[in-house]
Amino acid sequence: MITTHARLIAASLILFGLAACQPDTIDPNKVENEKRQAAIKAAEKMPHMPMITSSKIYRCDDNSVANVDFMDDGVTANLKMNKETMPKQLVAAEKGKPFTAEGGYSLEGGGSKVKLATPGHKSQSCSAG
Repeated sequence: MITTHARLIAASLILFGLAACQPDTIDPNKVENEKRQAAIKAAEKMPHMPMITSSKIYRCDDNSVANVDFMDDGVTANLKMNKETMPKQLVAAEKGKPFTAEGGYSLEGGGSKVKLATPGHKSQSCSAG
């Protein structure tokens, strides 16, 4: 009976001792997680990169073809006149104003008809096909 009683007391003391412990959770990836959270917060502060909302292919009065990607910010459009050239980014001063770029580029409108001027060419009407 004494051994059973001693066992109960010993078990109670062990459980009481364990209950008093409040171990901290050990996170082996704490530093990496903090860096990841900081990177996520920094990314939220980065400027929004415009995304394409519509792409149109226009046939112009001089029979040239213009590929235009209109961006979701409403003030940026990318113009590509042929397969061999890089797109030219045109920017409007504000929404609803003509898109322009250095060198004589101008694009006015954005629906099925636009007016387009490129270096060495006067402004001409272009229609989406």
